[in-house]
Amino acid sequence: MEAIRAFFGSLLFFACTDGRVREQRNDADHPSVNIARRVESPAIVYAPVVFDTARNERSVPIGNGMYPLHIISYSLNDSSIMNGDSISKYIDHDHAFKVVLEGHSGSDLSIVLNKRTFRDSLAADFFQRAGLYLVDYASVRSNAIYLDAFIGVPETDHVHQFQVQWFFRGPRVGTVRFIGQEAPDEL
Repeated sequence: MEAIRAFFGSLLFFACTDGRVREQRNDADHPSVNIARRVESPAIVYAPVVFDTARNERSVPIGNGMYPLHIISYSLNDSSIMNGDSISKYIDHDHAFKVVLEGHSGSDLSIVLNKRTFRDSLAADFFQRAGLYLVDYASVRSNAIYLDAFIGVPETDHVHQFQVQWFFRGPRVGTVRFIGQEAPDEL
């Protein structure tokens, strides 16, 4: 019977102190008071490494001809997107989108877009926590191709959709311009 009491007593003791650290504090009023405190460490969740490359190919009308447009997306696997607080952290990877217009003006024209392309157009806090997740063809007007883009904070509803104007002829050939409203400051 004594062995059973000792067993249940030790079981109760370990159940009550599980995950806690005991420390001694000596106060003038309460000598040798035991204080229990929980030892916290943030849970860190890493997004998986992505090796897939997605390709989107289509023909776009420029002038009287049709030209192939390729949008190639891939993960940078750079762990550059960090979100969270003192309890948990989520680390994700930014993506890059290579846009190639074939054969216009006798040669290929290409550009690589990622979130750093739009650094000056986005709020600083949003920029640090967000990644570029979609670039898709929208239209062709005059001397530029318009692309729809989607940038957002992973695992949240904080997203921003905008357009990118990519010039394929004229004095600004090869440059991009952000078209859209600035992302919200508060997340």
